Amino acid sequence: MHCREISAKIDDLLESRPKPCICTIQRMEDNEEQFHLPMESFAAVEDMEKTMGDQQTRQQMILILLRLGGVSLQKTVYSIMEKLFTCEIGMHYTWTGKSTKEF
Repeated sequence: MHCREISAKIDDLLESRPKPCICTIQRMEDNEEQFHLPMESFAAVEDMEKTMGDQQTRQQMILILLRLGGVSLQKTVYSIMEKLFTCEIGMHYTWTGKSTKEF
């Protein structure tokens, strides 16, 4: 019974959230293409870090990553990492952001 109540409340929340118009969705898709994801080299990662200095570009990236989500922190981080990096680049990063490996 308790699970049904929670599920109903979640459904109500999802129904009440504002729906983006088609122009917003298209603009987000266009923005996503400009980032050339997933990044395939460390040079691409460095270039991306430089572009994140621009507030508008940073906001666009945040919106792209917010759309990914996950049911847990681990799955959310996995989804974001998978979106940002190819396997070859992603394997050089850790959960804590620290690595003892030299590239």
